Amino acid sequence: MLVIAALALAQAVAPSPPPPPPPPASAAANPCAGAEHRQFDFWVGLLAPGKTPKDVLTKINAEVNRALAAPEMKDRLAKLGGEPMKMSPGEFDAFMRKEHDVLGQLMRDAGATPQ
Repeated sequence: MLVIAALALAQAVAPSPPPPPPPPASAAANPCAGAEHRQFDFWVGLLAPGKTPKDVLTKINAEVNRALAAPEMKDRLAKLGGEPMKMSPGEFDAFMRKEHDVLGQLMRDAGATPQ
């Protein structure tokens, strides 16, 4: 089994103001009907092999967070609709586990089956 360690995260931010919601649709016309209250945030993170030494993960995480705090990086991400989310490796691990649970429930609610 491959074990990985979480290092960093960036997330898209909602446009201001948010777009209006789509008109209601029947389940027959829209397979996503009933999931309108759900939101999917696109995020990007860095991962490392699970056996990477903690001091190496800490150093990489500090450098990535330093880069994410740079005004140039914040500006570039903002132009792409993103916002940096500085996290420790442990915080990112917890974030990914929560995302796994939320998206798993979304898939089950939608009736999706593993392929």
